[in-house]
Amino acid sequence: MLSAMEGGGGAILPVKSQDFITPKEQQYETAPDNLKAGQHLRSPAQLSPARIKRPRNVLVDADPMEYSQPSQSCERSNMNPPSTSSAGEEYGGPRKLVRTRQPSPPCARNVFVDGPEDSSDLSKIPRRPPFVSRYRQEYREMTILGQGNFSKVFRVRSKFDGMEYAMKRSFRAVTSDVEAKQWQQEAMALAAVGSHPNIVRYYSSWTEQQGDGQLFYILMEKCDVSLGTKQSLGARSFKEAELLEILRQVAEALQHLHARGIVHMDVKPDNIYTTEQGVFKLGDFGLATCRSCRPDVALEEGDSRYIPQEVLNDDFRALDRADMFMLGASLYELATGTHLPSGGSTYQEIRQGKLMLMPTFTSQFQKMIKWLMAPTPAERPTPARVLASSLLSKRPARDGAKENYGALPLQPAH
Repeated sequence: MLSAMEGGGGAILPVKSQDFITPKEQQYETAPDNLKAGQHLRSPAQLSPARIKRPRNVLVDADPMEYSQPSQSCERSNMNPPSTSSAGEEYGGPRKLVRTRQPSPPCARNVFVDGPEDSSDLSKIPRRPPFVSRYRQEYREMTILGQGNFSKVFRVRSKFDGMEYAMKRSFRAVTSDVEAKQWQQEAMALAAVGSHPNIVRYYSSWTEQQGDGQLFYILMEKCDVSLGTKQSLGARSFKEAELLEILRQVAEALQHLHARGIVHMDVKPDNIYTTEQGVFKLGDFGLATCRSCRPDVALEEGDSRYIPQEVLNDDFRALDRADMFMLGASLYELATGTHLPSGGSTYQEIRQGKLMLMPTFTSQFQKMIKWLMAPTPAERPTPARVLASSLLSKRPARDGAKENYGALPLQPAH
């Protein structure tokens, strides 16, 4: 407010000047209360204005960020905002916000358990968007534990809980549906197996986009070393007492599997792991399949050095007994200290039940090996009969072997 002097009377008259600082849409007109005609106020502090906001032209389709100031359309004596209907009518009618709920993506149906029929199509399974790696964000890669033709296993540490795990990752991005189905089937088998002290524990699995394919990840329990690695290093020989403990614990693992309608189909020293506590665990379910040979579950043969003759002849009627043959072949290899042949006359003799003598082992142990590797599936024992045999019944079970474990493992939240 500027002031000027009039003539000679010295009266001070208010002179209005244009406000160039306040935005135009936020300027207010002042209407003093009880102001008589010709009366002027000397001090702005004596003013008691009734603020009337100048209407501003608001476009319906205008950018909301352009008018980001809070509304001042209410009088100071009444701070209640105008109703939605009146405000909507003022600007051309109410505007309704239409909210649509996106349907949840279909879940893959686990072929190893009974459940509601859902999608098993890999193209409909939700996938992680590109450039967002859960593996890199949540885990620190320590060292490599093993490597195969299609995958690598790393020792990783979780950035959240600080614990170490074994991470199985596809060697390269999977582009074929057949290979992707194998990875998915392995994860399903591990999830359906549940928790058992003699089976490598499963925690989680997921995929990540890479180029035109997907990288597959399976998070599992970290074990120390496999029996195959111990044998190849030649650090120590296996005594009968240790082989009997391997027989007991792997038989308990197979009993747990077969009771759930799952067969391993790749039992061998490379897939039997040990821990610092002396516990043996069966792992690597890449070839696991259903015991009943369902048409929607793939069936592939494992290492030919341990496979029985009937499987080589495409006879899949007793796949659970094939697991028992592979267990016997693994113990036979560890006892003799020599790798089993993959062909030739010795290969055929082993499948005919003609095994070499093992003078450093008891006859009862050698009879158990011949029983497990009988030529016909019907002659081989079940895991329950092995555990009830006199060879193992006289030996006390290890602590924790008979604990009650749940149907499914606990999975860390991610």
